[in-house]
Amino acid sequence: MIHFTGRLGFNQYIPSKRAQYGVKLYKLCERATGYTHKFRVYEGKDQSLEWVGCPDYLGSSEKTVWNLVSPLFSKGYHLYVENFYTSVPLFRHLFLEQISCCGTARPSDRGFPQRLVTTRLARGERAALCNEELLAVKWRDKRDVYMHSSIHADTTIQIERATSVIEKPLSVHDYNLLMGGVDFTDQMLAPYLLSRQTRRWYKKVSVYLIQLAMYNTFVLYSKAGRTGSFLKFQEEIIENLLYPGGSVVPNPSVVSRLHERHFPSVVAGTLTQPPP
Repeated sequence: MIHFTGRLGFNQYIPSKRAQYGVKLYKLCERATGYTHKFRVYEGKDQSLEWVGCPDYLGSSEKTVWNLVSPLFSKGYHLYVENFYTSVPLFRHLFLEQISCCGTARPSDRGFPQRLVTTRLARGERAALCNEELLAVKWRDKRDVYMHSSIHADTTIQIERATSVIEKPLSVHDYNLLMGGVDFTDQMLAPYLLSRQTRRWYKKVSVYLIQLAMYNTFVLYSKAGRTGSFLKFQEEIIENLLYPGGSVVPNPSVVSRLHERHFPSVVAGTLTQPPP
């Protein structure tokens, strides 16, 4: 969410977000580095979403996911999504495009097995059903956790806790480990956000996208073997924009604008006649 409280036809209100009002962006991010591969600005529920090869019966959120990952078809990537985007039809179609998916699910989701929903489990127990490439899992921790995955089999991993060792489904473990690329990107940008109050929404979006592009450049810069912090990288970019050609930054003490006429001077007093 890009915070914006002015008048805008597709302005969003999401109470759970820190910026409750604003422009919503859908982003596809790499978990390890936060690199943003693709993004899309939400334009309202009446926006036209017709993508090449996308089934017509998919919903708007499903079509948005399709659009974001379509450049990665046939490359074998794994996609982790939250329950807002989890869908049995979407996961099946993406699997045919060599994109395997994993995400949390809601018990009321279309296609989630009701047999699992009605199964009562004690804490630490799990139940799973598999249909071709798709796995549905219900696991009882402090509460019921529902998962859909076309990546995992019905396997578990041992997790050591303070007082015991528990068996956690591998799909839940990997989801907790690999989900959160968008949050990671936001955390990296948060200390340096430059947006200010304005009546023009596109100004805020433009500044945010410039900073997002700068962070993407920093990720590629780091993968090339260069070292240094994101802050130092930004300072070098700004310095080269202000002084192109590698010229040395002048010392403020010798800048001409700081001499003579820019310093205050004493104004001589004027004689006044005393009152009669």
